[in-house]
Amino acid sequence: MAKRYRFKGTTFSVDKLGTGVTYTKIAQVLSIGKPPKTVDSVEDTDLDSQAKEFSPGLTDNGEATVELRFDPQDPNHQFLEDLADDPVNTGFQIRIPTEPDATLYTFEGFPTQFDSPPGGNQDPITANLSIKVNGVVTRTTET
Repeated sequence: MAKRYRFKGTTFSVDKLGTGVTYTKIAQVLSIGKPPKTVDSVEDTDLDSQAKEFSPGLTDNGEATVELRFDPQDPNHQFLEDLADDPVNTGFQIRIPTEPDATLYTFEGFPTQFDSPPGGNQDPITANLSIKVNGVVTRTTET
């Protein structure tokens, strides 16, 4: 039987220094949506075709999404909010606690959305971050 994993222990980190080496874990993450993969189709139909013909095109890694319990005084939350004000390609990493070693998804991207939905009197303040993936998503195993 295949091992069944849960989201518990999954982390989201950002490369604040731009080194591609050190990733800072973001605290109070409530949910993470790993970047989805879609593949473009390139039409190859010509006058000899009996029906439309296609070949695979480039992969689009879409957008990663993160929901967090927002703390406007947390310097890492401030970093993400500021990044949405002045978006640049930045490194991000999702760590899934698989066994025996964790699985890492590392990618570059830039924020396309940072919002704080409305809440009621006793609701926590949250924020939603969407990150457009720029290029490939690399899957590695933590050593």
